[in-house]
Amino acid sequence: MAETICDRSSELLGDYVENRLAPAERTAMDAHFETCAACVELLRSYMAIPEIARRATAVNMPPEARERLRQFLAANKSRG
Repeated sequence: MAETICDRSSELLGDYVENRLAPAERTAMDAHFETCAACVELLRSYMAIPEIARRATAVNMPPEARERLRQFLAANKSRG
């Protein structure tokens, strides 16, 4: 089965977001994103992952516990 430009775009998405593509590849992907709503939506979803992960792992720690943790980490910093 032949690989489509959408398949190739999804494979390169991480490199695109992290700006690790060769200029010609980036230009080709930019052009593709101008005409492909599905790939733009995939790009938006991919770019939202870090914020989703931050929210999912956010901990509302009481101030006393936060201070005890800070002290513990400071006291054990030299242990490696």
